[in-house]
Amino acid sequence: MLHGVERLTVHLDIALDMMKDNLHNFLAVMKKEQMQPRAPVPAESILDQELLQQFVQKKGALFFTFHDPHRPYRQIDLLLTQETSYEQLINSSDEIRIDTDTTLNVLSV
Repeated sequence: MLHGVERLTVHLDIALDMMKDNLHNFLAVMKKEQMQPRAPVPAESILDQELLQQFVQKKGALFFTFHDPHRPYRQIDLLLTQETSYEQLINSSDEIRIDTDTTLNVLSV
């Protein structure tokens, strides 16, 4: 890791409210967009909170990465740690209106 050096990244970090419905919706979008886990585990692994905690505690995982094998610049990191959880970050985010029915919470770090 380089400290103090600005760099451009082309991935998206996502902090989800880890409720089952949200996770199922997220997986449906990943499938529709042909995004696959970078790690050699099934995408449905994110539905098992105990398994995710093992990834964090035993493997030091900070995120679960989905990528597009045909367009490698497309990458989404699902944040996994308590410090980067939806509950921790939502109050610091800004709400952006996408259209009349849709808003998105965004946090710049």
